[in-house]
Amino acid sequence: MATGWIEVIRAAAKCPEGWNSGGCWFHQAAGSGVWVTTGPNTLAHQDGRLWSDGRQLAAWKPQTSWEPWERDRQLAIEAANRGFMSLQQVAGVAVPWGAELKHHATLPSFELVLTNPICMKQSRPLQTGCVPAPMRTGWAHDKPCLCDRTQRLINCEGTAFTVCTMRKGEFVCPTV
Repeated sequence: MATGWIEVIRAAAKCPEGWNSGGCWFHQAAGSGVWVTTGPNTLAHQDGRLWSDGRQLAAWKPQTSWEPWERDRQLAIEAANRGFMSLQQVAGVAVPWGAELKHHATLPSFELVLTNPICMKQSRPLQTGCVPAPMRTGWAHDKPCLCDRTQRLINCEGTAFTVCTMRKGEFVCPTV
């Protein structure tokens, strides 16, 4: 399970994300050039179990009546309620790739969801690939990333989505 700065990709979501406790979702993607931070701690989910630091913390089973996006939202809420800033889970899902952004099923890969307050408590759903969280670019995530909100995919091509600052060891970003 990776922690710290992770290279990611994401597209504008078709389901509620970034508000109503939905979190900000990504796929880990080495070479994308866009980095987000997991924060100081992360929780892992696989096969109905929650893990931290190599130890199983609890079992977690979604209700069978939940739609997939509601299952994801409830999992993000569980991680946030346990005090985790992010969650990683193994998933094989449709990921947009290529110029036409066609969806193809992938092999199991890691999904990352930021469960910090800036990704859980926005005033409205996220509409673009940009997120209200600290992002970086460069080989060593050493340059600021300015996301172009007119693009469907997360990028470092434009003006800042929001300015985040560090206060008392936590990132603080204004809601949008």
